[in-house]
Amino acid sequence: MNKRILLFISTLTVALNSCGQNNLKLVANAHKDSVVLGTTVSINLALEGIDLNFDFEDNSSQDFWYSALVNEPNENKRFDMHMNVTPERLGVNKYGPYTISVLGKKITSNEVSIYTIGIEPGELKIISPSHGLVNEEIEIQVISYSKSNSELKLKDNEFFKVRSTSTSTTISNGKYSKTISLKVILKKKGILILNRDSFIQISENQKVRPVQIQINN
Repeated sequence: MNKRILLFISTLTVALNSCGQNNLKLVANAHKDSVVLGTTVSINLALEGIDLNFDFEDNSSQDFWYSALVNEPNENKRFDMHMNVTPERLGVNKYGPYTISVLGKKITSNEVSIYTIGIEPGELKIISPSHGLVNEEIEIQVISYSKSNSELKLKDNEFFKVRSTSTSTTISNGKYSKTISLKVILKKKGILILNRDSFIQISENQKVRPVQIQINN
């Protein structure tokens, strides 16, 4: 084994013996607290309260060990370890508490909660009036139930001009929905049909229930 590694291990052991185990704390944090079902999340375990005083022959070795094992090298130094989990059910998924043994003493972490939402594309719902007049302002709402449609946009259209757009996102019972509200000015007489071809950046398998608006003078 490399002499520098042996030196590091012996230094760590001495540090743990001398730092006072009552100051040690194990903290668990998830990289994300809300994800789509099936997404893998990294959980970080940090052993805090270790007072390290390295005595290496050169600064480059010390910098290596700090970057590899010590997060935020200051008066509250800590050792990190990471693990990956994949939530398997909708709603709240709980992980931990985790327990480690340091020099014969057990240290327990906090519990971590990760909220999982579903991927159920369903139909893209379009809500609009069935009739309108040229130069009239109407509201068109588009409701998506898939996060894959996060960049969904309505194509430019000869029948109307978009005056304003707003979006809102909700999560209810573990299910995701995004509503795009458009206020548009009707420009031309005719029948406006909104269907799958009316959108850009729409997910490949997304179903859309067409609607039509009769525009009169």
